[in-house]
Amino acid sequence: MDVTDRGLADAVIVSGRRTGDPANLENLIALRRALPDALIVAGSGVDEQNVQSFWPHVDGIIVGTGVKEGRITSNPVSVRDAERLMAAVADLQPSGGHLDKCVTFGTNQSSDPLLGCL
Repeated sequence: MDVTDRGLADAVIVSGRRTGDPANLENLIALRRALPDALIVAGSGVDEQNVQSFWPHVDGIIVGTGVKEGRITSNPVSVRDAERLMAAVADLQPSGGHLDKCVTFGTNQSSDPLLGCL
């Protein structure tokens, strides 16, 4: 609560131990219980294979390495992997529903084709 109340943080970003590693899901769920009104963002390690585990507990996802060619941070974004991730996200939405959470593709190259919030 200190980070959101006194620290005035707009959101809490939870990440794994290093770039590309997912956050510990149990810790993230515990954080959601402790801060039910806070915006919580998964900041690393989310991809098309695990997005369904994180989605119910977060308000947004920052994706970088999870959609890079070969899962190597310095590589360009893989359009195929980004499309697969967004297809998995679409499957999590109610039928005919709109995307109610933000998925941001964080990149480190100006030439990457996918930037911003989808």
